[in-house]
Amino acid sequence: MLTLIDLIHESILSELKYLTDKKLLDNKVSSITVMEVPDTYKWIEDYSIVITSLYSIRDSEEEILEILEKLKRNGCTCLAIKTGIYINKISDKVINKANKLGLAMFEIPLDIKYVDIINGISHIFYEDEVKISKAQNVFYNLIFEDYDYYSEKDLVKKSKYYGLDLNSYVFVFSTTGFNENKENNLGNISLSNNEYRYISLQNKDVISFIVFFENKICEKEKYEIISEILKDKKINKNNFGLSPIYEKIDGLRMAYFDSIKALNIGKILELNEKYFNYRDLEAYITVYDLLNNLYKKDTINKKIKLNKDLYQTLHTYYDYNLNIKKASEALFIHENTLRYRLNKIEEICSYSPYKFKDNLILFINYLLNKIEEIDDDSDGKK
Repeated sequence: MLTLIDLIHESILSELKYLTDKKLLDNKVSSITVMEVPDTYKWIEDYSIVITSLYSIRDSEEEILEILEKLKRNGCTCLAIKTGIYINKISDKVINKANKLGLAMFEIPLDIKYVDIINGISHIFYEDEVKISKAQNVFYNLIFEDYDYYSEKDLVKKSKYYGLDLNSYVFVFSTTGFNENKENNLGNISLSNNEYRYISLQNKDVISFIVFFENKICEKEKYEIISEILKDKKINKNNFGLSPIYEKIDGLRMAYFDSIKALNIGKILELNEKYFNYRDLEAYITVYDLLNNLYKKDTINKKIKLNKDLYQTLHTYYDYNLNIKKASEALFIHENTLRYRLNKIEEICSYSPYKFKDNLILFINYLLNKIEEIDDDSDGKK
């Protein structure tokens, strides 16, 4: 996403008088609108530049201070005020309030028209959207399509145009249930004097954030980077599949699919964690990869499913980590009844819930059955 400093370098914004702290020039911006009535603040978008003459509240400094708070609260990151007609000068009190709120402020000279500001900045926003769209296409093709017809050199060159280096280190984290904004797909963050560049890709209902960096980092730093990106995106309730750190083009593809696998397995296992780390789930993921299609041919679950009590018993037994006492309490049955049912499962399937190898096979089928249930639920929602 663009910042005010980007616009100053490329637009008529450089001809406006800047009033607030220089650090606020790093404020991100993605849209521009005009406000001539106070209620406009209700309809602005996040990261908005708002242009105004403050005509309707020109005689009340208190109302001006109040509108600053409302604008900031509703997503405005920059306010440009026309002076010389209704307001001759922006007071120090108003400027100090803007600084306190983190709201960048410009003064628009009398000879500069609104239309010139809006057209110039809107054109830059449009060009930025086109650039982001092209960048996403490059990475989408890189991950999902055969890129043999591109040389590695061409791909590296294309990615560098967007500030993303395919020869650097990379990791990916993915989530669902979140709709990405078009203006917010390419960005960078700074931590400990290091720059991290990222791009987000959407594939169906999954959003993936691909993060690039020059120097190898530790796990703690990786989570700090993720935290900063999520803060920028205003996401706090999702679960995320997290890949290991890889290098170069082949590493990018592996990182992407590792994050997806970690996300899926974390949901299947119903883990009570925000981050599903691929490394922590690698054993489960290996089983998933090897046996993902086994349930289609499997007869174990089919036999057990014929008896509703046995089916529920086995699943509860695993849900309570093979603890007979807790599982029987959850099922509201006696412990001996639970043991009887487990023995019955052995009779039907020829696999014993008490023997390690047999139990492993039953547990794998239990996991695969949960996958089937999730797939059925997903199909039903579609």
